[in-house]
Amino acid sequence: MKTTERRGSPQRSLAILLIFTGAATVAAADFDQYELVGSFQFPTVGAPKDQGPVVFDNLSDGRLLAVTTVITDPSNFLGSPKVYLETRAGSRSFQLAGDLPLPAGGRWSEFGGAFLRVSPGNGGPVQVAVGNNEPGAPLVGVFLESDLLSAVVAADLASLPIDWYGLDHFGAAWFDDQQLAINSAASLTSGVRLLDTTSPPAAPVSPLVIDGIGGASAGVGFDSAGNLYTANGFAFGGPSATGDIRRFDAADWQQALASGTPLNFEQEGTHVDTILSGGSL
Repeated sequence: MKTTERRGSPQRSLAILLIFTGAATVAAADFDQYELVGSFQFPTVGAPKDQGPVVFDNLSDGRLLAVTTVITDPSNFLGSPKVYLETRAGSRSFQLAGDLPLPAGGRWSEFGGAFLRVSPGNGGPVQVAVGNNEPGAPLVGVFLESDLLSAVVAADLASLPIDWYGLDHFGAAWFDDQQLAINSAASLTSGVRLLDTTSPPAAPVSPLVIDGIGGASAGVGFDSAGNLYTANGFAFGGPSATGDIRRFDAADWQQALASGTPLNFEQEGTHVDTILSGGSL
């Protein structure tokens, strides 16, 4: 997977969002505002036809952590997750740390992981969350950044302790170093859960805070004030349209979390914008 970096002014951030979510009408007008800083290629194992997509994020020291996918059983849509770590921040040189250890019977989609997210490191221990992107056997793995780095130094990734939660997922975002927002679909509606990663995998605490999205799962994110954003990824019944993004104020979704009564996407929140898809929030 090839990725590029572009540099531009802060006020153009919406254009970046629209470009990467596929709104070609804006991309043609706004992409020239950015200067190409560089591009790099993630490492691959085997032939390109055997490679699935890559999920990645920055560790707390700035290095890129990536999980690539090697397609091992295309007839059953299965892949194998390979963990790569940048040798130093900005080097774009990667070392293969090993296979991400899955639980017994765990599957990994040939279409690549659903997400890889590193927590913000704002007081608690930095954690990493990853989704296996397997609708029939969904798993969300959570592990400490410090445990990962220790396992890499020991060249023994198989020893990495991971808590695997059997939760449906599409996108995810850390609110802090403990709470992970996860967007997923149930039947014909989508919603956002907040996983308490201190809860045991056998009995995860993951109450809904947003429900009733009239369509498929989309992305989820937070701003610096703690407001939650999510979208209708693909409208089924609406009344919201595909790509409708809504903001839920921090006080409102935290009250929903405390009360156990989720906010309704279609009836509450503030409409922010409509783009081609909300999948890349």
